Amino acid sequence: MELKENSDLVNIFRNIVVGVFRMSKEMTREGILVAALELFSNKGYSSVTTKDIAERACISEMTLFRHFKTKRDIFKTLLEGMLFPPAIKRFEMDQFTWDLKKDLTMMSNILKDVISKNRKIIKMNMKDIDGLSENDDSFMSFPENLRNILIKYFDEYNRKNNGTNDPKLLAATFLSFLFGLNMNYFIVNAFTTDIGYEEVSSLFIEMFISKV
Repeated sequence: MELKENSDLVNIFRNIVVGVFRMSKEMTREGILVAALELFSNKGYSSVTTKDIAERACISEMTLFRHFKTKRDIFKTLLEGMLFPPAIKRFEMDQFTWDLKKDLTMMSNILKDVISKNRKIIKMNMKDIDGLSENDDSFMSFPENLRNILIKYFDEYNRKNNGTNDPKLLAATFLSFLFGLNMNYFIVNAFTTDIGYEEVSSLFIEMFISKV
């Protein structure tokens, strides 16, 4: 009986140690991503080295390479893990009501939420687009996936309502407006206005619906 109890205690201790080790690895990985996001946002992709990221995360560069093979891997993880997949899930077809005004307003609000909350990483990509674009479509995958979802939506809307408008044209028109609106309000501030995002979006949606 005593031998069994000792064995159970050893197993419990081993599980605790394994759990702490895994938690430490996850915290280190998260620390690397947070440090990279801050540095990339402030300096741009090309100006930041893995050594800079390691120093900001308070770890050695060797430890960083245990989690990420290259600086580009860190960047792609920031985009693919922290921004795009969660956002795309919010546009799934079962979320739609097929009330055009409600659905387009929902899409506008979701995109506003995604871009406003992730403006740092978007500015990072824009600041150093040449250094990031080669053989890397991570940043462009989000609007492309969103375009495909919208084409599917408008195609189904046509089917339900005997519509005849080209779904690709509708998707391109709506997305062009949405991205332009969000870029101005949250990224580049091309012009200043005291008119709120929702008011501008609502007016466009009303005009868009009148043509569908």
